[in-house]
Amino acid sequence: MNAWNDFEAGNTISASKTTPALISFTRNTAAEFPQQLKTFKYLQDSIITITDPTADLSGYWFDHPATDPIDGRILNNSLKLNGSTIPNGKNFK
Repeated sequence: MNAWNDFEAGNTISASKTTPALISFTRNTAAEFPQQLKTFKYLQDSIITITDPTADLSGYWFDHPATDPIDGRILNNSLKLNGSTIPNGKNFK
């Protein structure tokens, strides 16, 4: 599995006007505009692990489907926030 660690990568998240964060296994614009998924595929067999001890990401949006909506392949991705596994789904329109 691929693993990406935001803390080790040195990334910071701040000042979003819509949501504190968008966590997605595809390009951010494709998560919001599904017609772009024909061009930008979802990652497969990947893990995103986020530690947010100060709850700065409270109210985050996530896009974490079990299967690719275009080709139906099983994605087998894992999303963890503060040690809790986030189930497959999407919490925004």
